[in-house]
Amino acid sequence: RSLITNLLKKAAALYSGTPRDPYTEELYLNSLECACARGNDEALYLVNSELALNSCSETIQRKIIPLLPERGDWIFIPTLIKFLEDPDFQAREELMQTMLRFPPSMYVPELISVIRDESYGYLIKTSSLQILGRLRDTSGIQYILENLPLLSLDDAAEYAGYLFNNTPDFFNERAEFLLSSGDEKIRSRLIAALPRQELLFFLNTILSFLSDSSPAVRIASVKAAVASGNSKALDECLPLLHDPQEEVRMETAKAIGRYGLKKGIEQLKGLLFDPGETAGVKKAVLTGLAYGGTEESFDALAEKLYENGELIGETINALCSFNDDVYIRKLFQFLVDAPPKVHPHFMKVLYRLGRKAEIIAEKILSEKKSPLREYAVEFLDNSGLLETTARKLVHRDPEERYRAAEFLALVGSRKAYRYLITAAKDPSKEVRIEVIKAVDRLQSIEGNTVLEELKEDPDRKVRRYTVWALERAAAKEIK
Repeated sequence: RSLITNLLKKAAALYSGTPRDPYTEELYLNSLECACARGNDEALYLVNSELALNSCSETIQRKIIPLLPERGDWIFIPTLIKFLEDPDFQAREELMQTMLRFPPSMYVPELISVIRDESYGYLIKTSSLQILGRLRDTSGIQYILENLPLLSLDDAAEYAGYLFNNTPDFFNERAEFLLSSGDEKIRSRLIAALPRQELLFFLNTILSFLSDSSPAVRIASVKAAVASGNSKALDECLPLLHDPQEEVRMETAKAIGRYGLKKGIEQLKGLLFDPGETAGVKKAVLTGLAYGGTEESFDALAEKLYENGELIGETINALCSFNDDVYIRKLFQFLVDAPPKVHPHFMKVLYRLGRKAEIIAEKILSEKKSPLREYAVEFLDNSGLLETTARKLVHRDPEERYRAAEFLALVGSRKAYRYLITAAKDPSKEVRIEVIKAVDRLQSIEGNTVLEELKEDPDRKVRRYTVWALERAAAKEIK
């Protein structure tokens, strides 16, 4: 084993020199691995020193830390704690997994000291809590639960999940005790962190907090109560839509929209169309329907636009959250029967959806005899896509120019033809053919009207190219 120590000393001396090459690094890493697997205490001390010297080398840390043997725990733990306390240290997952292999009694007091010390930042404290949360014993559970306010909601839920999976009975006992005696920060974060499968176990306690004086506790309670899926709990949460705090109203509506299923959506819809309801409650309801993302929510919001009265802007904002293809196509379908006063509202939603709506409009244009074509053309005329496409008519690549001309011809509006006609003298024969074919399609009563308008266009270039294209189309001559 002394040979392993000598090998590592020589490899470390080579590695510390400059310049380094891949062969030297491979020799160094292999020597560290060998020392971890077979080395004596002197070799392990040397491994520990090399880790400390290379704390900035993510490659070395990620490869060597998982190999540290349990027999050297008393050597490595002080160094691992220092790594934990370094906010720039990258190999945190490897560090935590390695520490979990060592006896908890050797580092749990250090972790608790880190959590208590206000000088440490969020990353370091959450790493310490995560290690405690993964331990399969009850020694740190209450301490972790008491410190949940240090964590974000997502992290708190994750760590509570670790605790519950490892010691479910003890977790429930400690959680119930803290809910009845803890301060508002602990109650709100603990309620938010409760595992979904345990919500029914704590449901009566959660419902009792719906009237808590703390808005944070009320918000956490309503989210947990609705997420439990209990119909009675949903009914008891409805009064919080009239809470004096706007944040509570908003979060209640979001919870009902997300977890309340069909019954919850119907209740939100009833409030939305209640003429006696206040604007503050309806704004929260709109947010909840948008958060739900269901077809029932979408239809309720679309129906609200037909009222053409209050909260139109907020309703449009809510509809913009439905950006899947199926919902965008439904917006075009609503335009077919929309009254003149409602028509602009649906168009505004489509404009706000931007490129996603343009893609659906393009698909509609490619469909033969689609009843939605005129609405897709109207949308594209004002979405900005025609202007973007027209700029490609001067692209150096003839393929780009051809695709631009082809798309403008497919749109077929006066605005599209106005841009297309400027490519009548394009150097590419394929582009010129596309222009002439488009002019041929305009040889109708309606088409002649468009051509007459283009011949009177304020832009001299448009007028000249329109005349030129008409002459070529009449002669069927493409040069």
